[in-house]
Amino acid sequence: MFDKVIGYQDEKLELSRVLDTILNESKYAKIGVKTPRNILLYGEAGIGKSLLAGEFAKATEKKIYVIRKDQPN
Repeated sequence: MFDKVIGYQDEKLELSRVLDTILNESKYAKIGVKTPRNILLYGEAGIGKSLLAGEFAKATEKKIYVIRKDQPN
C-alpha cells in the first residue's frame, strides 16, 4: 500500500493496522476495538507526511480530509 514511500517502516506498519480497523470495523467492534477518529502526522517539512496521508486516504474507501499547514520560511 505504501509502495511510493521509502523508509518509515514503523509508521507504515502502524498506519496499516489503523487501516485494517477501518476496513473491518465490524470484526474489531466484536472484540471492543474502536476505530480511531483522527490521525495526526507531525514532523519536519519535506519528510513525506503528505505522501503517507495520500496513500492512506486512497486505501480507506471512506471520505478522508487531509489538512496541511505550510511551514513559514
